Amino acid sequence: MKRLRQYVQEKVRKNPELAAHLEQARGEVRLAVAMAHLREQRGMSQRDLARATGIKQPQIARLEKGNHLPSVDTIWRLLSALSGRMELGPKGALTISSLSRRISRHSIVKHRTVRRGTLVGAR
Repeated sequence: MKRLRQYVQEKVRKNPELAAHLEQARGEVRLAVAMAHLREQRGMSQRDLARATGIKQPQIARLEKGNHLPSVDTIWRLLSALSGRMELGPKGALTISSLSRRISRHSIVKHRTVRRGTLVGAR
């Protein structure tokens, strides 16, 4: 029985165009995993992130699965809410890291609510 890697390598040898598609998919998955990891580091749920960004929770779930590449605007909104930064390096190397400022789930929800001019926790 062939291993998956062997199978993929054989397919890439037969169809070099497949290598480009695989690399694009790897990039999308790396971005998704990095965003999800940063969200978890911040102690936020997908729902909290949705509230902080105005992006619907199901869309955040799709982004974290790596099903598609988000727009630059969406990445900007997510990184702003997560106090993160993204660096693109040579050959498409992608790094997402947190800024020095640590934010808890409570402070993000509180900050967003106060900024809207309502009482904290009020609906």
